[in-house]
Amino acid sequence: MCHVEVERRPLHRLHQRGGAAPEVVFVVPRREPLRGVGWAPRQGLFLMLQSGARCYPLYDVSRGSDILAMRLLAVEVAEPDDPQVKAFIIEALGDALGAVV
Repeated sequence: MCHVEVERRPLHRLHQRGGAAPEVVFVVPRREPLRGVGWAPRQGLFLMLQSGARCYPLYDVSRGSDILAMRLLAVEVAEPDDPQVKAFIIEALGDALGAVV
């Protein structure tokens, strides 16, 4: 078992993030604890939530499967399945993080 660093940031503070752009971005429910990061052969990278649910990336430009080398960002939102929220996050990634989406 390895320690994988996942940066968590609420949606309303996404613009305050500094540093290098993340390679993988997940949308997670607010206040839902994370259990870990996993790799499924067919679906790829995922976050395992405390509830047992899996979250797959909204945005992924990672190369390969070396989870320890990836910059992971989990954006906390109230409604993670809302298409408007996902569209807003994609726009915010381009604006605030300098990521190409």
